[in-house]
This record gives sequence, C-alpha cells and structure tokens, in this order.
Amino acid sequence: MKKGKGKMELRYYDVPQNEFLIALQGETWKRKYGSEDSLMHFHNLLEIGVCRSGTGLMRLDDAQIPYGCGTISVIPANYPRNTISFDETESYWEYVFVDVERILMTVYPDDILFQQKMLEKIHKKAYLGKKEDVPELSKLVQMILDEMREKKDLYRESVRGMALTLLIMIARLNSEMTMPEGIR
Repeated sequence: MKKGKGKMELRYYDVPQNEFLIALQGETWKRKYGSEDSLMHFHNLLEIGVCRSGTGLMRLDDAQIPYGCGTISVIPANYPRNTISFDETESYWEYVFVDVERILMTVYPDDILFQQKMLEKIHKKAYLGKKEDVPELSKLVQMILDEMREKKDLYRESVRGMALTLLIMIARLNSEMTMPEGIR
C-alpha cells in the first residue's frame, strides 16, 4: 500500500467459510458517499464496484477520477481509496469483495509460484472506467451479483467458477491497460 496523507481506515470484510466472495447490494448502498474531508480507507479484499446511479469522484491514492452511472471499479486489496458523491446527491453502488488468496490456494494448491504471479498481476493497479470499455468483465460481475442476489440451487458452485474467471480477466486487464497519471 502506498502511503497516503493523514489517517487511513481499514474496512475489513470476512468472507463466509464456504464462499470466495461477498456481494454488497440493495438499497443500503444507495447513499451520499463521503466528502473531501472523509478519511481515505482500504479493504482487506479485492473490491469490484458497479455504479448504478449518481455522480461523483473516486479518489484512488492521489488521483481523483469522476464516476457516473455505468462506471466499474476494480480496486486491489490494501489500496487507498474513497468515493465522494457530488453535492448532496446520492449514488448507488453495488460491490463484490473477493478473497483472491483463497481462490488461488484452492484452485492451484501445489503451484505457489503461479499463485504469486497471479496475485502480482491482480494487485498491480486499480481500474476505474466505463463498463462499455470492459464489457466481458461487466457482464461477469453482473452475473455474480445476480447469483448472489437470487441464491438459486448450486449458486455457490456457479460463483466459484465465475470467481476464477473474474480473476483471470482482471489479471489480463492489468497486463493490457495503461492507467491515467497517478494511478498504479
């Protein structure tokens, strides 16, 4: 984690034992997010967010990038960040928090070198952009959110498979894309 200015807050999420991720969704996440004075924070897990409505700024380390409806974010664990709604408006975000290490250790238990390479690629940089720029990733995140919302028969198994595909997509994204100045 890069050192930020001032204090920072850890927001810790615990993934249930038989799952690889958690989904935060619903009306609870429709709110006014942060302010310029809000503390930067970081999470213990990889965060993928989808903005459903509203506008504002996402602070990623030292960069400030505008967001709006249709923005998707991929933020590595331990990466300083903050979401700030413009004016007094509400924004609506849905999130998937992924336990990357658990997935990699489960799928590749005897290949520690590959686990390490994947971790480096996945945590290489943050991404914030339009879902149209990453359509496959956006569709997959939506499918995961739907599975977690509906919890149909065998949803855990479905999400487990999609979670590995999600990590591969993020590793590829981080290898292929360049980010604006100030974002690693």
